[in-house]
Amino acid sequence: MANQISKDGLKEVLQHVRNPLVSIYDKFQAKGGQKLAFGDIREEFDWIMTFTKQVEEWQETGVNDPTVIVNNKIYKPSEN
Repeated sequence: MANQISKDGLKEVLQHVRNPLVSIYDKFQAKGGQKLAFGDIREEFDWIMTFTKQVEEWQETGVNDPTVIVNNKIYKPSEN
C-alpha cells in the first residue's frame, strides 16, 4: 500500500473517487432505504473506473533523488 502521495494526486483522488462515492451515498439516502439498480449509479461507477485506469498510468516521481542548489543553480544526478 502506498504511504506517500503528492498534493496533486490527493486532489485527484478526492475529486474522482470521494465525490462519486458521496453521490452514490446521496442516492441511497434519497431512495429512503430502497434498493438502487446498477443503472442508478452507473455514471459514478464509470467515472471511478475511468479514473483508476488513469492512475495505473501515473509515473513515479523522483522524490528520493537528491537535488543540490549552489548559487541558485540546480544540480541533479545524471541519468546514466
